[in-house]
Amino acid sequence: MAQLHITSLTCVRKKEVFNKDQIIINVDGQFAWSGKLGKGDTIDGGLSYRKSFVDSVLVELKEADGGAMDGERLGYWTVQAHPAGERDPLTAMSSGYEYKMYYHVD
Repeated sequence: MAQLHITSLTCVRKKEVFNKDQIIINVDGQFAWSGKLGKGDTIDGGLSYRKSFVDSVLVELKEADGGAMDGERLGYWTVQAHPAGERDPLTAMSSGYEYKMYYHVD
């Protein structure tokens, strides 16, 4: 069995014009983390999320518009169990935002 370990999330460019983005991370459809990020912010120590899985796991990054926890999808990825180790960051990017999520698979 593999284990997904999300280690940090960096906001390169935020979506909201005036406020910080309310970011939500879901893993396999289940809530994993939520917090506010502005341009240049990085969450690392408070984002030590782990999830055991067999073949693959779905990771979703959302922005909660107006506090709605279902939010707008910014990025959606399938992470495979193999190969294990550090991976390139998952990048959610559009003309209005850019986020980088760092993780590894054990």
